[in-house]
Amino acid sequence: GDEVAEIATEAYALIAAYENAKLAELCRLEPRHLIDDIKLATIGIDATNGYQGEWEVVDPDHVVLRMYECEVMQKYISEGVFDAKKAWWMCENEARISQALLPGTKLDIQFPPENLQVPPGTPFCVWRYTKREPT
Repeated sequence: GDEVAEIATEAYALIAAYENAKLAELCRLEPRHLIDDIKLATIGIDATNGYQGEWEVVDPDHVVLRMYECEVMQKYISEGVFDAKKAWWMCENEARISQALLPGTKLDIQFPPENLQVPPGTPFCVWRYTKREPT
């Protein structure tokens, strides 16, 4: 439940703090912008698959991911792995984990309608990553 989600979010923050610096050194990449952080996350924990979809780099600190299919909400529900309530919870939790993996990043997700039906050619969901201003 929520306690496990909080622990997972904290774990991803620790992974980012440890792994990102090492990956940046290995890749000879100086993470100055959001796009650099996304590259490191893709090389690291998401290297097996990452998020599939259409990536748009608006600028180095603003990236949009349009996903036309969702494994959690479409495949897993249709296969009976999750019910709709659990799938929504999983996706909302994924947003928190992703923010933890990308320090200083704000992630806004435009979820599909509750019936999970989107018009043809329309993204199932849209993830908008922006770099937070230093406080």
